[in-house]
Amino acid sequence: MRKSVLLVLAVTALLLCGCQKTEIEYQWVDLGLSVKWAKVNVGSTTISGYGDYFAWGEVSAKEKYSAENYKWYDIDQQLTKYCSSHAYPDADSLTQLLPEDDAAAVNWGNGWRMPTYPELMELIKNCQWTFSSIDGVKGYMGRSKIQGYEDAWIFFPAAGFCNQDGSYPGYEGYYWTSTNCGGSNSIQSDAFAFNPSMITTIGFGDGMARIVGASIRPVHE
Repeated sequence: MRKSVLLVLAVTALLLCGCQKTEIEYQWVDLGLSVKWAKVNVGSTTISGYGDYFAWGEVSAKEKYSAENYKWYDIDQQLTKYCSSHAYPDADSLTQLLPEDDAAAVNWGNGWRMPTYPELMELIKNCQWTFSSIDGVKGYMGRSKIQGYEDAWIFFPAAGFCNQDGSYPGYEGYYWTSTNCGGSNSIQSDAFAFNPSMITTIGFGDGMARIVGASIRPVHE
């Protein structure tokens, strides 16, 4: 009887630990916008953590980010998915990531996904931004300007990016959206970018190369 009670207590403790871990990893902040934004990057459990880096449309981190190992390139480095230019033989006119290619949806599940470009624009427009630091990590803090949500804030660490030469954290930040530039710029996708002197978006025909490893901050409906 005593062994059964101990077993039940042990299983209960494990379940409680699991729930607590999930709450920390997938907590959101309500800024009064159309979607709720996660407090941490994919691959991190802390607000100041860099997390993992992903090439656009890939769902796993990797050691090297280059044209040679990009998932959606063929042997001739021609796009095989998310290409709306007729210059590519496999043009499919897709400009929005499908759930199976969305790193936030695949790694977190439960309704999480990568933000669209309009959702990113909404975030930038409706927050007051300050380059600051948390736990010694530099980045941008955005405080909501929406009435009734002025105390809500979000922090994006300057996690840098990864390409064939390595990672460059501490000064700049690059965050993917789920939106592709399309057309002749299908090899580029829209992103959120910043450095200490500016905060901007890269998109609408002038995006960031999809083969680069960048951060992902999920959103929830």
